[in-house]
Amino acid sequence: MDYLANITHQDLQLSKLPIVVTVDASSPVTYPDRTPLRYYLEVFVPEFYQGGFISLTTLEGSEEPPQTVAGVTAYPGANFEIQDLLHGLVESRVPVFGLSQIAICETLVRPYYTKAIRKNGSAPIDEIIQPSSYVYRGGFAETDYAAYKDKFFTSFVGSGRRFLTWKPDFAPLRPDQPEYLGFITNFSPTPSELRLRVEITYEDWSVETITALALDDVSSMAVYICPVGPTQLDLQARTNVAGKPVSRYKVWLSNENNERLSEERTYLMYRQPYRTLRYILFQNSLGLFDTLACYGDASENLKVQRQTAEQFRGYEYLPDVSERVINRVTGERELTVSTGYQYQGKQMRDYWQELFFAEQVYLITDREHIPLTLISDSYLADDDREKTVGRTLTFRYTNKETSYSRLPALASAPERPTGWRGDAQACELNQSTGLRNGKKRYGLLVKYYIDNGEDVKPRTQKPNVVGTEGYIPSWDSADCEAATTPYQNTVLNQTSVYKRNNCAVGQVGGNWTITVAAGAYGSEVS
Repeated sequence: MDYLANITHQDLQLSKLPIVVTVDASSPVTYPDRTPLRYYLEVFVPEFYQGGFISLTTLEGSEEPPQTVAGVTAYPGANFEIQDLLHGLVESRVPVFGLSQIAICETLVRPYYTKAIRKNGSAPIDEIIQPSSYVYRGGFAETDYAAYKDKFFTSFVGSGRRFLTWKPDFAPLRPDQPEYLGFITNFSPTPSELRLRVEITYEDWSVETITALALDDVSSMAVYICPVGPTQLDLQARTNVAGKPVSRYKVWLSNENNERLSEERTYLMYRQPYRTLRYILFQNSLGLFDTLACYGDASENLKVQRQTAEQFRGYEYLPDVSERVINRVTGERELTVSTGYQYQGKQMRDYWQELFFAEQVYLITDREHIPLTLISDSYLADDDREKTVGRTLTFRYTNKETSYSRLPALASAPERPTGWRGDAQACELNQSTGLRNGKKRYGLLVKYYIDNGEDVKPRTQKPNVVGTEGYIPSWDSADCEAATTPYQNTVLNQTSVYKRNNCAVGQVGGNWTITVAAGAYGSEVS
């Protein structure tokens, strides 16, 4: 087993929960008349992945009424909720069908910062830039909001080094069942490599540890998707030297030094044959995708709607001429599946509530993920009288049908070769100082045909992210030297508010002066 890595976690805000920014009230001594006071909050987000910040919008508000307690009046200022603004800027994406390598999901996390603006009527009072933060597309139960709103990714995810799932550990997996684990690199130092480590236990209890997958060029504050199903890790037919197959395996993530970054999760190989078996892939509350295996009986119902029109039969009134014709037939399919009586009954019963909160659901077929909509609108979450646990779920296929076919899968035919070219050049910034670091990078990639150089139609564009197909590394550029940063700090001298506390007996510690040299920090914005 790998030793734990020494890492420090950072928190994020969740877009499904309230994100409240408070603009402090102006001094009641300086502004005794509160009527003309106005408060504004300007929100800044990157123009594209790791690009420069741009202003998203400016919100306007008034301060809340003052509160008087024991004769003392407090002015709470103005509160702004910005979660709805940020929620639309982050996105959860279903894993690529057949994924067998560690992949990045660059759209789940996005940095932002805000600027508080206070005015007395039309006269500016001041502007204060708030500390930057990160928003993550996910959420948890509102009953836990007060306790975890500012510490979920540190006190819970970070302290337990958890993968981004609520699925119970020791889950049984069929040999062909796809399974995914999400992991966020919200810690420092950032590893230079992610390794998916697997401890394999065979049926004779012999144990072997391997590095199943690895990924170079790891980014900070990014979410990575790890395929951990038996087939995805090539474990379904693996045997040891004695010819014994795999009975269970344990997975975790480590850095380039094989120091463990994540928790360990154990999977049991479940080879029990079933007459029917379907896999449902759904988005969990934390934005990643879990798999539900349904062993019970299922049924599929087709419901059609016919668009009809009437026509004149003619004065001959021939019997083979219809007055009513069908212009179009549109079909909708409904799938009803039974989970079967599952291992870990009560734990799974509680966990299955995740499916009812899912924003994306798919049926896994032999060739693609087919989108579904869960139309079951109630769920028995708890029943003390239950001995064995199983549920029946009804889904509707999201896409309507107009015809019938059952075509076999085609062998992959050679496609027109394509590539990715860069777009949206920008200077790369030092993440700790905000200064340009002498390199230029493409913020976006555009897909094009290699044979003639034309853009693929419709235009296909994506962020230029390390570890994804077509990634173009940054390059040296004289235009991006640190000295060219538009805004740089001047010399700063400030006395510390803390005193030295390790002086000898009889001596008293004093304050010290903190000096920041000119040009130590910079910004592209202000």
